[in-house]
Amino acid sequence: MKERKHRILVVDDELIIRRLVGDFLKGKGYSVTLAKDGLEALKLAEQKVFDLFLSDLHMPLMEGDVLIKNIKSKPEYKYTPFLFLSGDSNKETWLKNLNLGADDFILKPFDPEILHLKIKANLKKFELRKEIIKSGKRKNLNLEKGGVLFLKNKNSDCRINVGNIIADVYDATDEKMMAEILAVKNIWLIVVDEDADWVPAQFDKMQDVESGLIPVTILVSSDKGNDNIKRFFEMGVSNFILKFNDIPLIESQINSLIKRENLIKSKYLNAVKIAADNSFIRMEYFVDIFMNHFDINIIHQPFESIPGGDFYEIFTIEGNSKVIVVGDVMGKKWDAWFFVSSYISYIRSLIKLLANQRITDVIHHPSKLLENLNKFIYKDAQLSEVFTTLSVIYLSDSDSVMRISSAGAQKPFFYDGNDVRQLNIIGTLMGIIENVEYEELELKFEAGSKLLLFTDGYNESSNMLTGEMLDNDDVAKSFKAVIKKTGLTARDVENHLILNNHIEKFDDDRTMLLINGKG
Repeated sequence: MKERKHRILVVDDELIIRRLVGDFLKGKGYSVTLAKDGLEALKLAEQKVFDLFLSDLHMPLMEGDVLIKNIKSKPEYKYTPFLFLSGDSNKETWLKNLNLGADDFILKPFDPEILHLKIKANLKKFELRKEIIKSGKRKNLNLEKGGVLFLKNKNSDCRINVGNIIADVYDATDEKMMAEILAVKNIWLIVVDEDADWVPAQFDKMQDVESGLIPVTILVSSDKGNDNIKRFFEMGVSNFILKFNDIPLIESQINSLIKRENLIKSKYLNAVKIAADNSFIRMEYFVDIFMNHFDINIIHQPFESIPGGDFYEIFTIEGNSKVIVVGDVMGKKWDAWFFVSSYISYIRSLIKLLANQRITDVIHHPSKLLENLNKFIYKDAQLSEVFTTLSVIYLSDSDSVMRISSAGAQKPFFYDGNDVRQLNIIGTLMGIIENVEYEELELKFEAGSKLLLFTDGYNESSNMLTGEMLDNDDVAKSFKAVIKKTGLTARDVENHLILNNHIEKFDDDRTMLLINGKG
């Protein structure tokens, strides 16, 4: 298997430092990208996946502490190493940023070899963590399957035959083991031996996990009395099992609790799916639209058929002209989906308002739409904390002109009849800065011209033969390979991408838009 170079993003407002560090790390075999400030770093972090961030602390436009908050808020960078390289030796500054999630703090002027050793150590830690998470996810992606976490002392005489339990059972005998299991396993029930004296101090951590509150059951002895049981109930424990019972009976009681949790989760999941199916933001998985000068084809596939952060909307204005919006709320599954409705509400309201007032200079120009939307989102306290990419396209019904603007989205590919090129259109993510000017490209479509726009669900998938993550070049190769096909659709591009890169499954929502020009 060909080993991919680790990708490092170096962020520093001093050109000399950027180049010095960049050249040194390139000499050590890393793939290095340079950014002059935090805003540029955020844009770059949307375009490709980095394995480590090395940033200055005090910079114009966006300080390092704001950058790390933004980076660490993204699900894909939750565990990615972030190192500060700064001349600020204030202890309080170091502690503050380490608490924000920084993995290390290197003082300027620095010893290059020490810098290299720290980068190597953090990358190794990152790879180990990824393997732990990956192994856990492989086993627990099934929504119908949850595990049991059994907390006890090392010398516990409480024995349960895990072969008789209808779910995977994970033992933890200290805080570290408990934290690691909760981080990577899909735990639906926690069973605590009352003799595990280290557990009460960790009680909040047992419940404050990403998947929500986990029910806790205590194994108690009859000779400890009701006061002991009462103490656990006051802590919020939902159930208890008497330890003096026969082991098979205890196992049956645990299995009964697991079945109950499966039933609750299943009912909850079905209820939310029903809500999604009846929501005003329901999106068709395959769409074909035909205009005088354009044919439009869209694929929209939620991850494991669960609504997530990808969304699109098609607005018809002034006869049959179209405004197409494609967005991606950063997050997975339901967490992201719940914010989608807010974004679509803003978009719909704004376009309806502009259309009613006949403010065509904004409707016809995607950059102006983005600038107005960004102001709404920036002022919304909840939405401004959620990062969203957005692409807006305007297609005229009277001629073959297309206009496009982007807020941090993937760069689309354009075929002019001769060659495929990536449109160099980048904009700030929505809601970070109140007043942003977005750039806009205007393209004249001839017969045979094509535009391919896609979300990061495609280039976040992996080649199962090499183990490498795909990138934009892989999407471009598939686009070029099928571009001459008559009646080309987004499905043709996706099928070639899957076969050519040995993709067994996609790990995120994905949306692909193909526009064919008819001249």
